[in-house]
Amino acid sequence: TATVQVVVAQRVAAIRLDRDSVLFESLNAVQDVRGTPIDRLGSPVSDAGVEYSVDDPSVALVDAAGQVRAVANGAAELVIASGADTARVALRVMQRPVRVVFPSDTIRFDALGDTAALQGRAVDSLGSPVAGEVTGASVSDSTVAQAMGPVTIRALANGATTAAPTASGITGRVTVLVDQVATSL
Repeated sequence: TATVQVVVAQRVAAIRLDRDSVLFESLNAVQDVRGTPIDRLGSPVSDAGVEYSVDDPSVALVDAAGQVRAVANGAAELVIASGADTARVALRVMQRPVRVVFPSDTIRFDALGDTAALQGRAVDSLGSPVAGEVTGASVSDSTVAQAMGPVTIRALANGATTAAPTASGITGRVTVLVDQVATSL
């Protein structure tokens, strides 16, 4: 009897993706994207290497393990390669503002008629600034302070109130304290 040695060598026919697109709503957010090399019957080719790259590194970056990090708003493509086979995943970075932050939690006035600019800015869920200025403001107690246009508050009487400025479609809250201090007698 004769024996015949049979060698089975899988070849990569395609790359199976765990998703076809990724949306990032915050800068510096990280998401894993996996590409698995498969043979013509759909079985994983375990000894095939996979390389990841991004066509626009100003929008997103990827490491050797397929972790994609958002860098700036925009669109890019993640390219996953195994030998001569490639697959592409659409990447979109579109920040979504979630809150308005202020340099201080309280605006303090020590003189009636004094004014202050509202310096709030919208940020995404990881704290990166979102484009857009303060576009409007309201004051809860208009006997204590008054909104003068979209970014200025004026002190009217001693007391406390809340200013609610809007930036990038998100409304924030900041405390306004008016405590008149005499400067001369």
